Amino acid sequence: MAEQTITHIVVKNEQAREHGTFFVVEGCEQRGDGDTRYWCQLTCNTAFGVVGTFFGSMGAPAATFLKRCNKGYILGRLWGLETEVYDSAVAERELRVSVLKERKQHELTHDEARDLMDAIDSADLDTEHGFQALVCGNRHFYQSFSEGGGSDYKVPNPQAEGFWEDLWPGFLAELAQRAEVVTHG
Repeated sequence: MAEQTITHIVVKNEQAREHGTFFVVEGCEQRGDGDTRYWCQLTCNTAFGVVGTFFGSMGAPAATFLKRCNKGYILGRLWGLETEVYDSAVAERELRVSVLKERKQHELTHDEARDLMDAIDSADLDTEHGFQALVCGNRHFYQSFSEGGGSDYKVPNPQAEGFWEDLWPGFLAELAQRAEVVTHG
């Protein structure tokens, strides 16, 4: 049976007034070829949300592996498709900028540009669904997005960003300290 440990870490960032509880279940096992397979399950119960993931083959213990991981990788694993979120102001601004850009480049007539601006004005862009309804229901916007030239309408998730800035460094420091104690007594 594979060796396994459970580590419970509480992080309090007094300056940011944020806190979180982290659980790391990690283990290693010897493979038939003599190599060691390291794995861990990470669960984070924080003020920014409850997230978690499983790392199946890390190449090193959790403290070493996690400190090597970059922001995009960690937030992508923990927040998945919610790493970025819809922002209505960004969506509207980007739609308008794209119409003005195409008008300036003479790809749209004055009347075509006015019709697109009117469509933006009358759309319910408060939700991502409303944004998608506009894009899918308007031939010009649909074609633009289908060809990969559509506007960007998402922003980094403030919860994920706060987690990374306010809690992740404290978690890594505590995990490294505990790993050092285990290694060197």
